[in-house]
Amino acid sequence: MPLLVLTGTGIGGDSAAAMRDHAARKLGVPAAAMLLETRSTTTRENLVLAAELLRRNRLQRVFLVTSASHMGRAFLAARLVAPEVAWVAVPVEDVGPPSRVYRTRAQEWLKLAGYWLRGWA
Repeated sequence: MPLLVLTGTGIGGDSAAAMRDHAARKLGVPAAAMLLETRSTTTRENLVLAAELLRRNRLQRVFLVTSASHMGRAFLAARLVAPEVAWVAVPVEDVGPPSRVYRTRAQEWLKLAGYWLRGWA
C-alpha cells in the first residue's frame, strides 16, 4: 500500500499535522495510509527523521514533494541522508506574488550554500 509521509512541526505547509488533516478532509486519504514525523523544524531534520520512518517501513521509492524553489536543496540532502532510497523529485509551483517568489529563491541559494559547506548537500 502506498504511504504518505508528512514531516514537520511548523505551521501551515510546514506542519505534518496540518497536512494530515488536509489530506484526510480534502483528499480522502485514510489515516492508515499516512506516516507522520512531527519533531523536525528544518529541512535537514525533516529528512533525517523521515529516513527513520522510511527504513522502519521498508520504503524504497519515495516521491519527494516540495516547492520548486526548495526542491534542489531538499533533493540533494535527501540523497545524502538516505542513499538507499530511490528519490523522485516532484516540485510544485511556488505561490505568492513575484517579489516573494524571487526572495524565496534567493534565500534558497544561500541555504543551499550553507548545506554544501556543512556537507549536507
